[in-house]
Amino acid sequence: MKQQIEIQNCILSNPKHEKFAQSIARGLSQEKAYIEAGYKGDRSAASRMSTNVNILRRVKEIQNDTQLRNNIEIDDIIDELEKTRKLAMALGQCHSAFLASMGKARLLGLI
Repeated sequence: MKQQIEIQNCILSNPKHEKFAQSIARGLSQEKAYIEAGYKGDRSAASRMSTNVNILRRVKEIQNDTQLRNNIEIDDIIDELEKTRKLAMALGQCHSAFLASMGKARLLGLI
């Protein structure tokens, strides 16, 4: 069951700000993101930049887009594993069915 995803890309007009936002969204520290964006290392400037409303909005957008993509990909994989499990059971291949069930459990964080 594929879903259409409409992603709003409100890329920041300042390329360094965009790079900073992307780095923060990936989990880098403010200072490392600041340096990766092309600025000289300055912890206080990095901290100030991280409070910029446009940057905060962009980080949230990137994180939401990533979460949405990940959920759909996981749902698709779980569906495929369930189909595989049912087919394996119908063919009497218990080990294959077990492996499909274990794969689902791992994706769902149950194991």
